[in-house]
Amino acid sequence: MALRPPAASAARWIGMLDSTFPGVYPVGRVSTAREAQEELDLRRQKGQPRAISRRWTAATMVDAEIVRLIATLRAAGRYDDTLIVFATDHGESIGIHGGALDKGGMAYEELYRIPMIVKLTRSAQAGTTREQLVSLIDLAPTSCEAADGAMTGTDGVSQAPILEDAAAPRREHLVCEDYGHRLPAGSRILRSGDYKYVLNAADVDELYDRAVDPHEMHNLVRDPGQAGMLNNMRAQLLEHLRATGDNLHPSGTTC
Repeated sequence: MALRPPAASAARWIGMLDSTFPGVYPVGRVSTAREAQEELDLRRQKGQPRAISRRWTAATMVDAEIVRLIATLRAAGRYDDTLIVFATDHGESIGIHGGALDKGGMAYEELYRIPMIVKLTRSAQAGTTREQLVSLIDLAPTSCEAADGAMTGTDGVSQAPILEDAAAPRREHLVCEDYGHRLPAGSRILRSGDYKYVLNAADVDELYDRAVDPHEMHNLVRDPGQAGMLNNMRAQLLEHLRATGDNLHPSGTTC
């Protein structure tokens, strides 16, 4: 039986699978939960090249399908007046920190900093970039405002202003959530400036200064020189948890 779209479209990529993959970052373990996660991943070391190859293949396939979508919009004369947002729900580890694989259980940047590409309708901002903190929950209110609408009852914030003006008011901080993946240990992440604080409810917390440690290899949570920053970020995150009714909290703390 002949394959029909979308199966026919996916089938062309199967032959791309191979064992070529790049080097990985050095091992950087900072917590018991992470050690358990990495141990599970390292047991699959022999299968790592194929796993990474599959990720590359999937990404290449998505890129090709985006090209098809844009070509279709252009052919229909709808490209210029169509808002396009390219994003994803999460990143992937694919070999970071000594060979970790999978999508969860860690708070590293590779899993949380995702693509966010926006094509506006007839905008003069084409080709420009923004450094503001943006969340997936912002997409719905942003799309509504871009379509001259409005959205209420959401924790998301419309980012339409920064799409047209890089100097528009920005978020001071951003909170991300993980509810556990393969390991029953959730976490909450606060990004503020160059710093990232991770509340691990069942394990050691984490604090990184990404300006000097972009790969998050050195946990500063026990560094006396960072006590002030740690206390400030922890208090800020706990206040957010209280305000949003989030019941994840460290032992001995009531939210």
